[in-house]
Amino acid sequence: MAIFELERLFDPPAKIEARAREKAQDLAGARKIDDDPPRFRCRVCDHRSEAGEYCPTCLADTMVPDPTPKRP
Repeated sequence: MAIFELERLFDPPAKIEARAREKAQDLAGARKIDDDPPRFRCRVCDHRSEAGEYCPTCLADTMVPDPTPKRP
């Protein structure tokens, strides 16, 4: 065990709680990014969807990633 790890064992409780809060906020931020599903649009008819396989209107493999943000 390194000296740094031993020092962290004996940190004051306030510092340990602050570190835990920061870690929770980082994880929550990562979840927000991951919760937004990717959006796709059809190159031909401009149909937008979350499924990027085939366009249901054109019945073809014409879906491409859509960089525009989703409107609420």
